[in-house]
Amino acid sequence: MNARKIKRILFMVMVVWVVIGLVSVMGYGDKKEKKKNVHHYGPPGNSGNKHHNQPPVMVVNPSHGYPEYPEYGKAIMVLPNGHIPLHVHGKNYYYYNGMFYWPGQSGYIVGVGPIGARINSLPSGYRHLKVRGIPYYYYYGTYYHYDPAHSVYTVVEPPMDGEINELPRGFESMIFGNITYYHRDGTFYRFDNSRRVYIIVEPPEGFILNALPFGSERVMIRGVQHHKYRGVHFLPIRRNGVIVYKVVKIH
Repeated sequence: MNARKIKRILFMVMVVWVVIGLVSVMGYGDKKEKKKNVHHYGPPGNSGNKHHNQPPVMVVNPSHGYPEYPEYGKAIMVLPNGHIPLHVHGKNYYYYNGMFYWPGQSGYIVGVGPIGARINSLPSGYRHLKVRGIPYYYYYGTYYHYDPAHSVYTVVEPPMDGEINELPRGFESMIFGNITYYHRDGTFYRFDNSRRVYIIVEPPEGFILNALPFGSERVMIRGVQHHKYRGVHFLPIRRNGVIVYKVVKIH
């Protein structure tokens, strides 16, 4: 082997080592950069009412218990086979396997169970909780109370201070007064990071929603139009040229 070939081989070996070194350095830099982007959960530092697509980092997939269920507010054209028609307070609804469907302008809207609706049995995977000694049952945003006189489960208002482990799909996380709230269809929650549960709370007065919960109704209070949903009143106001809805307390 002549000297020229030896030099060529040595040069190629050096090039390979340089390339390997550069790849290693870039990979190490990426790892360091990823490490910088890890955030730790803590109280939000800014106030006001802001909407976020994702919950705080420490809240790991709050909807993990319902990975394939449709979001509330979504429309379907055909009801599932085996659905059960319900007549509640003069209105028609439909139920199937833990999901309630409200008649919409086009098709049927997935929504929480209407207050007063009755079902004979709970869907598989329901949660049991007690609030001030009273037993409740929970499934995908709807709360039930067992009626032993009729052997049925009745949809009831979400019990204040009740605790659940996961939220239904389509929830929003919002900051108001330095506190993070979670909202879905008129029910508000706060996350207890120490116990990893969501606690049902009263919506704070002055809180702003961009859209009303599905199923809310118009009411007139002292000559002013409001909207009411499950005991919560919303006042339409204009903000930046857009109609939004402010939580108000009626005294």
